[in-house]
Amino acid sequence: MKGGIVAGAILAMALAISPFVHSSDTVDRPPGVAENAWIPINERVGFVVVPPTNGPVRVSPQVLMLTPAVSGYFVVKGSAGWTRMVIVEPLRGPGEAG
Repeated sequence: MKGGIVAGAILAMALAISPFVHSSDTVDRPPGVAENAWIPINERVGFVVVPPTNGPVRVSPQVLMLTPAVSGYFVVKGSAGWTRMVIVEPLRGPGEAG
C-alpha cells in the first residue's frame, strides 16, 4: 500500500514538472534569427550576433591575447513582437555636469 502511494506521488510530481522541462527546450527568438546567433538574456530581452564581414582584420599588437569582438544588436519583446534596440549616447551637458 505504501509503495503504491509513493509511486503515485512520484508519478504526480513527474507529470507536474514535465511541462516546464519541455518548455525550456523551445527558445522564443525573433523570426529569421538562427539558433546559433541568438543569445537569450531573459524571456523579453536577447542579443543577436551578426556574422563578421569578410573584410581585412586589423589586429593591434597590444591585443593579441584577446579574441575578436562580436558584433550584434539587442532586441526586446513587447506586445507587438520583437523590436531591435538602438543604444544612443546621451548628449553631454556643460563641464562635468553630465
